[in-house]
Formats: sequence, C-alpha cells, structure tokens
Amino acid sequence: MSRAPRYRSLTASPATPSTSAPKRDLHGGVTALRQLLSTILTISEETIWQFGEDLDGRNYACIADAIKASLHDNLNDAARRDGYLRALADLLCQCADGGLPGPEWDPIQVTEGAFLRARLAGTVGGALP
Repeated sequence: MSRAPRYRSLTASPATPSTSAPKRDLHGGVTALRQLLSTILTISEETIWQFGEDLDGRNYACIADAIKASLHDNLNDAARRDGYLRALADLLCQCADGGLPGPEWDPIQVTEGAFLRARLAGTVGGALP
C-alpha cells in the first residue's frame, strides 16, 4: 500500500529567497537543512514498509548517519552555519509546538526579528561558540 509522505512540504524551496549577500549565506544553510530533510524522506519512504504495515521498518541508523554528516558539514561551514541553525531552531520549535512548517516555510524570515533583537542587545550567539 502506497502512502503519501506527510512532510513533503519541508523540502520545498522558500517562495521568495532573498538575493542580498548576507541572506544568501543564511539561505544556503536553509537549503542544506532542506537537503537533509529530503534525504531523510527518501530513506524513510524506501524503508518504512519493509517489514509490513504493522512494523516501522525505517532505517533509523542510516537516518542518524545522514543527520550526523549534515551537522558536521554545516556546523563547520561558516557561510552556512547560521542559516542552518536558524532553520533547525525554527523547525524544532514548530515540532515542539505540535506543528510542522508549511510549503511557504522561510525560517530566515520567521527568525529575523529574534536575531535582530539579539544583535541590538549584543547577545547574538548566546551560548554558542
């Protein structure tokens, strides 16, 4: 039985990405997180029903490896790190609130106010190195 993926909208591109230099770096991080989500979706769709409909057959070990590789690559890339972390923070907040981002998801726009306030207060990066 074929089932439609529930999270397809998370891998879609933002409706209107910015073209200014600082935002382009931020959106590079968002793109990297979207690529991770797309990889997770592919692995999940290919493995979820491998043991039948009654058992979750997802290859979580492979998914964890993909997450680890993405974190390593993107947290060590200064050009993408901030956008990646902002997108991840927004995604996790929405999940914690019991929701998921929609097809027009633009985590840079959503988080811009918080980061502007932090820059003005001199607290950007708080506990992060």
